[in-house]
Amino acid sequence: MSDPQPGAPLHYRLDDLRIDVARQRVLRDDGQVLDVAGLSFRLLHYLLTQGTRVVGFDALIANIWAPAIVNEETVTQRVRLLRQALGDDGRQARYLRSVRGQGYQLCSEPVVEDAFVTSTQPTASAPTATRQRRIAITAGIALLAAAAGLVWWRWPAPAAPATSPLLQRADYYAGIGQRDNNERAMALYRQRLQEAPDDVQAQLGVARALAARTCLYNGNSEDAEQAQALAEAVIARQPNLAAAFATLAYSHDCRGQIQAALTGYERAVQIDPGADSSRASAAYLYARQGRLSDALAANMAVRHPGRVRFWELQVASNLDLLGYTAAA
Repeated sequence: MSDPQPGAPLHYRLDDLRIDVARQRVLRDDGQVLDVAGLSFRLLHYLLTQGTRVVGFDALIANIWAPAIVNEETVTQRVRLLRQALGDDGRQARYLRSVRGQGYQLCSEPVVEDAFVTSTQPTASAPTATRQRRIAITAGIALLAAAAGLVWWRWPAPAAPATSPLLQRADYYAGIGQRDNNERAMALYRQRLQEAPDDVQAQLGVARALAARTCLYNGNSEDAEQAQALAEAVIARQPNLAAAFATLAYSHDCRGQIQAALTGYERAVQIDPGADSSRASAAYLYARQGRLSDALAANMAVRHPGRVRFWELQVASNLDLLGYTAAA
């Protein structure tokens, strides 16, 4: 299931649960945060959009797992994990029940809510509110920085929509994140290369997965060096392929080589002005260098902000550091 569309509900209540779609967070009324993430959250979100309708296995597979090929047992296992995270009991279900021979159904009608109210304190004075907003922005950036060196969300996009079923599955697993999925994606890209050794998308897929090992999963720098070599080999054959330069930049980014990474991201944008991921990545690195005006300009040039994770937070940080606190 894709990210929520503009105008789609972002907050639900299900019995004593409150679900924040934008933050992918599930809380009980007492404030307890439940560990519902990844595919489990996507499954819960999709079921919420279906109300109390019985949702069959085919619909779940098509909306949660596609284009990956899975069977009903995979769905059953994921439902079990979701129930465990919610503290639900399949035999005496409170949130999600099984409908024999048909699929699954929420036990009660989910209610769409406005944004959650998290405090009953009086409204802060203007100076206090400004200070709190600045703290929130700073804290948000700090949390991002803690998230794998602030590079996981800058994963370069594939060169083009995948046509091979193997590539579709590989791109799917790569997009989910997590170490095991990254390794699955790499194995599928390599399997594709056994079929078609010159497949550029598969070559860049392997390179991205290798770099991700270094960035996200405590791999050594040799993985990113291999990624760099693969990207450079593709560039030697196709010097005007934006995705190859984005992948090359990512391999440098993962090793903290800011200027080399910037050169790659800038070249990717020069070749393809619609390369929003590369543009946003360059914007972040501009900010790292103290080039705040360049960072803001690059962020504002992003054509489809909804497709760039944390774009709003980046813009808010740029504005705040430039002194435009109210705009931030």
